[in-house]
Amino acid sequence: FNALAEPVTAGDLRRSVETQLAALGVPAEVRMMLQSHGLGSVVTRHYTRHTFVDEMRAALETFARFLDGKGAAVVPLARGRRK
Repeated sequence: FNALAEPVTAGDLRRSVETQLAALGVPAEVRMMLQSHGLGSVVTRHYTRHTFVDEMRAALETFARFLDGKGAAVVPLARGRRK
């Protein structure tokens, strides 16, 4: 355990969550919706009515599994050389 040199800010947490969601394969559009940034282009702002609720739920469930340590599968390696 390493002590932090400075206090952790809300921005640090947002950045860390954003980075980890990207590493978990969550699309940028879903990450933007989760961070309350919305979708920035004129087309998406005015014409896209999709709420991304299901995608945000799936992203948060993926993140929860990551936090629980249940997000990865351990695959045993075979001993010896394959022929």
